[in-house]
Amino acid sequence: MKTKILISMAALICIFQFVYAQNEIPREYISPEELVSLHSEIDLSTALDLLSEYAIQFLKKPIYDPQKRSGIIGVDIRSLHWKKALGLILSRRGLWYVEKPRYIEVVAATDMEASLTGQSKMNLDSGVELKTDSREIKIETTFFEGDRKALNEIGLDWSTFYRGKVNIDARHAGALEVSDNIVSFKGTIPQNLIGVDLDLLLKVFDSKKFGKVLAQPQVVVTEGKEGVIQVGQDFSIKERDFAGNVIDRFYSTGTILKVTPYVILNESEENPDQPPFIFLRIHVERSTAHPDVVSTIINKSQANSFIQLFDGEETLIAGLYSTEKNIIRKGIPILKDMPWWFLGFPYIFGYNRVEEAEKELVIIIKASLLKTVFDRQKLSKKDVMMNLKHTVQQPNLERYEPQLMTETRPQLKQSESMAKTVANQTFRAVDPQPLRLVQTDNARSEFHIGKIITVKDQLVLVHWNPIPLDNTFNGQSLPIVRKNNSSQKVDTVGKAKIIQTKKNHSVAKFVPHPNQSIQRGDYVVGKSK
Repeated sequence: MKTKILISMAALICIFQFVYAQNEIPREYISPEELVSLHSEIDLSTALDLLSEYAIQFLKKPIYDPQKRSGIIGVDIRSLHWKKALGLILSRRGLWYVEKPRYIEVVAATDMEASLTGQSKMNLDSGVELKTDSREIKIETTFFEGDRKALNEIGLDWSTFYRGKVNIDARHAGALEVSDNIVSFKGTIPQNLIGVDLDLLLKVFDSKKFGKVLAQPQVVVTEGKEGVIQVGQDFSIKERDFAGNVIDRFYSTGTILKVTPYVILNESEENPDQPPFIFLRIHVERSTAHPDVVSTIINKSQANSFIQLFDGEETLIAGLYSTEKNIIRKGIPILKDMPWWFLGFPYIFGYNRVEEAEKELVIIIKASLLKTVFDRQKLSKKDVMMNLKHTVQQPNLERYEPQLMTETRPQLKQSESMAKTVANQTFRAVDPQPLRLVQTDNARSEFHIGKIITVKDQLVLVHWNPIPLDNTFNGQSLPIVRKNNSSQKVDTVGKAKIIQTKKNHSVAKFVPHPNQSIQRGDYVVGKSK
């Protein structure tokens, strides 16, 4: 009999432990400030308002109930952690909470369960729904950091930025000198204020050590969703969670750009053919962390803006300043760098000088609309390569997709011997800049010489002179020639199939001849009628 009683008691104890097992990690420490007591007759909305103050104090985010529920909570809260009290109150009413980046939302338990099991409909952010025809926006950015003093001396005014150009004061700028593979310019600016291409200006600043381009990231974002670009690092701080456990909480620093694009469709009856434009919600932050024994200080400068752009337009955000301190050793050479124990020479013949350099961060943002998913699905591989509407605007091959294009029609042949003859005549006429028009006996024929300025993967960027018509060489296979400086001989090294031409630049896929390679400085010869 006693054995049966002992077995029954052991079974009851096991069942009790299984049913009332501890399902949370015990808290090591609870701050008295985080404890809350509430009466069971208090209204739910009032209780949520009180708990929201705790959430704002300890989590920096309020509690939000979209349905404004009411009624008594029906449970007494006695010196309980505020977050556990929140869960207890909501669970008695079939509710729960979801932590979002900026607030804590009260939701129904069924919706919460459906979201965990993946059976709910796709509802991403407040007011944002994914549709089958949702547009994607390509965000291209350039982070430039320059010396504020040097930029002020040349009279640069960022507020005059328009269509890729800014104004500078020529009275302070003096002579600009640039020499690269695309442009060569030297001379004094004759006007008081002129518009200078921003890409060219950044190259000048880089060559003159006025500043440097930190990064040029790109991101594709669906309309209504947030795209984040960070150039920096994350650091951690030891904190305690609601259960009293010590955790590492990470914070982001550096140059942070958050962009949320929206596509605004034209609903005007007066101009029904007007294309859609892009509305951008932009948050820019420049921050640095300085750890200390007591606490960590974050120096931060940020800006929030709302901008409207048309497809392919650029905008600029400037005025984010930071100060850098540099210690420079000055004095008599050699003697100032002696070790400290050498008769005190470093202190007699040298000294340390602290210089402060103020930097300015400039962010250039370009937004371009991409085709919808269904439109891209209908495109063939060739059409994808031909669709370079947004990439031929600037002579920079980094904007082109390095994909191969299949041949879908016979190539248009052109005589390589004629190309060599034309190239030889041109080289002799204008060596070493063989970029001018050459006429033959046939008045209807016009030869164009294009210089290859960039080679990447299977694509080349060709600079023409004179400027051909946009569709003159599209789809044609043109010979690529190279001049041998020692023998003054022109050899054919390959072929280039023109994909698309815009103004004086063309994108082409090249095929080198056996044992040959395509290089910058080679030439493409084209004949138009």
